[in-house]
Amino acid sequence: MREAWAIIYLVRPDTCFIAFLAIFVPLYCAHGSISYSLVRAIPIALILMAGFVINDVHDTEKDRENHPTRALPSALMSPAFAISLYFSLVTVSLAIVRFYLDAPATFLYLILLLGLINYNYVVAYAPTLKNIFAALVFTIPIVILTKYLHGIQAQLPVIAALFATLLGREMLMDVLDSKGDGKTFAKIIGSKRAVWLAFVLNLFSTCLLFLETKSVLGKSLAALLLFSDLALALTWTLSKYRRLVIHLLKVHFVLGIYYLM
Repeated sequence: MREAWAIIYLVRPDTCFIAFLAIFVPLYCAHGSISYSLVRAIPIALILMAGFVINDVHDTEKDRENHPTRALPSALMSPAFAISLYFSLVTVSLAIVRFYLDAPATFLYLILLLGLINYNYVVAYAPTLKNIFAALVFTIPIVILTKYLHGIQAQLPVIAALFATLLGREMLMDVLDSKGDGKTFAKIIGSKRAVWLAFVLNLFSTCLLFLETKSVLGKSLAALLLFSDLALALTWTLSKYRRLVIHLLKVHFVLGIYYLM
């Protein structure tokens, strides 16, 4: 029972489920097929789960400082079990990609998997680049989605906006986890400047989305996002709510996907 709960915590089901819905819902709205949408959304969720697992394996010692309650540093799960889970997730995701998806899309899924696997090497040997690298990797599912919807080139401004949101969120996460991190960009420029830059990126993202849409609903949603940007920036000043701000930025990202539809 303890290992079952540890698995749930290890694979970050909230983030992976949001990623699944972010792909499944737009594809279903566009094509009206549950099976078509499922086989394209499930591998992304499984690949993200595998990435979270292998990242936690690599970060066990660092998490004893930053996240001592996680499955591995708290000894709820053994490293051997975590590695077995990682390979199981990779195997299932690759099997779906191999047998159900076309060749051009397969390449993008493999790039996502490679990016997540190699993230730990960026953290270890080039920590200054980890924010940009992570934001680029997490933008790949959006690129996959745009491929199936309208074509990547037509959606470049929205992709750029969502990348900016991801980059800002990654910087805020580094500010909170600075104790166990190496020489990250947030440490180099200082936590105050990093927070300021993160919220500027979020504001830039909202402005791009506002300029990209011509519909009343799109403009209204962008105005709501702008209000939330200001509210989250003010909430950040209350240290006990900073984790909540980072979680709420996921909602900002998901709402931004509307502009791809």
